[in-house]
Amino acid sequence: MKVELKGHEFDLDALVHLFPSGPIRVVRENGVHYLLAYDIDNRPQGVQYYEVAPDILKTVNGLARVTDSAYQPVELSGYYFEGEQRHVVVSAETVVTRVRVGTPTVLVTNSEGLVQASPPPTRSGGSRISRRDRSAHPHEPTGRARMGRASQGLRSRARLGQAADVGQQRPRERA
Repeated sequence: MKVELKGHEFDLDALVHLFPSGPIRVVRENGVHYLLAYDIDNRPQGVQYYEVAPDILKTVNGLARVTDSAYQPVELSGYYFEGEQRHVVVSAETVVTRVRVGTPTVLVTNSEGLVQASPPPTRSGGSRISRRDRSAHPHEPTGRARMGRASQGLRSRARLGQAADVGQQRPRERA
């Protein structure tokens, strides 16, 4: 059984060179590229050829991508040839949609439907500590203290990174 492939000519020709022989082959006949595989021809009883071919193509595309980083995956055209007989398999394609949503805006209204002023934003924990409340929360560091700790941590990580960059190892202490 021959499985017709579709894709960019560069990528299809790359497959012909990568898989010229063996249990998986890609050949070009009259300008058309075909996938031939032992597993398609010798599939288990009850398993259709169009169920096996996509898995083999995933392997082919993966090996080609490892060999050549510029390689772009090819696809099955849906045409399968068994001798002189041509089979057409129609399958639904996957559609990927991506949406980016901005920050939601919440309007608070009173009982008459008038928009009320919104409270100032809070931290991710939902609590907001003002200077007046500092005495009630002495364990909470001030903004300057938090910034000081962060920069101190960055300096120590930078020193470790410098030692690693030059290939130096710190001497081990023996106990």
